[in-house]
Amino acid sequence: MISQGDPIFCPSVCKTLTAEVELAVVIGKTAQKVSVSRASQYVWGYLTANDVTASDIQKEDVLWGRAKNFDTFLPLSSLIVSEIDPSNLVLHCFVNKREERCGNSSSMIQDVPHLISYISHIMTLLPGDLILTGTPTGYGVPVSPGDRIRVSIDGVGEIENPVCQSN
Repeated sequence: MISQGDPIFCPSVCKTLTAEVELAVVIGKTAQKVSVSRASQYVWGYLTANDVTASDIQKEDVLWGRAKNFDTFLPLSSLIVSEIDPSNLVLHCFVNKREERCGNSSSMIQDVPHLISYISHIMTLLPGDLILTGTPTGYGVPVSPGDRIRVSIDGVGEIENPVCQSN
């Protein structure tokens, strides 16, 4: 994870880097086999996340672990926001001050309560765990070294980071 202003480094093995604005759910208490109707009771709050991906590597690998987990690939907004309804939030992705994507959390494939319930039936969620919800805006936006990326979610927060070439 990186913070406001920290550089996102594009690894030398990556030819296609993308950015996606996503809602990040912060778990507030231990959740195991939680029902959809009770899932919101386990949320501490929300952050804005930039799910940076080495998209060419994602296409090559069977698993996405390498493509989504290079150092610096998860910029997160700084304040956890707890008093919002995650079902109707506007998400934006800007590259060099130009809005490239805009979507609404109401368009997500699965809503937050479903995701918490589903995941908690596979693994125990612990306080501080993050769930990235996926982007309702389609696929990621291509970015390159020299670009500045700003992702924001109305009512949640924003984060802006430059893209740099890794040594």
